Amino acid sequence: MLHNKNNDKGFSMIELIVTIAIMGIVTVSAIGIYSWIASSRFKEACNNVTDSMAYARTEQLSKAGSWTVEIKLDSDNRYISKVSDSSGSHERKVKNSKSGVKISAVRKDDGSLIELNSGSIEMEYNSNGSFKKASINGTDIKGIKVEYSRYSKTIKLALDTGKFFTD
Repeated sequence: MLHNKNNDKGFSMIELIVTIAIMGIVTVSAIGIYSWIASSRFKEACNNVTDSMAYARTEQLSKAGSWTVEIKLDSDNRYISKVSDSSGSHERKVKNSKSGVKISAVRKDDGSLIELNSGSIEMEYNSNGSFKKASINGTDIKGIKVEYSRYSKTIKLALDTGKFFTD
């Protein structure tokens, strides 16, 4: 009498292929979600910087006083932009970033970057909406670079008009 021995140990080839396919789908989904989160954090940081600049310029053109934008690191190592008028009666603070966002200033003279570790980027507007001053720690700038993960964008300042452009 012959006994048929069933060797049911381990997984079949089909089970292994299905398991690997499911792992692949989960991995691709996780990468896509991370990329989406990184992209949204980057866009949020860029939009907060440009929104602060647009708000200050609009207020300068429509109200009396001198309006400024100040971008600096807070105690949590996150960027904050503060828009205020010269009288100090109007002030608007915007928390600019989640952790990991890096903001640098682009020097006016040679285009090199100055990291915003201490001090602040300061932009002051003239009554006609042009920039009266755009500097970091006393050094004139011509742009602001925002970076997060693999994303990077430079906000170029048109000093004579007060407008700004992104690349």
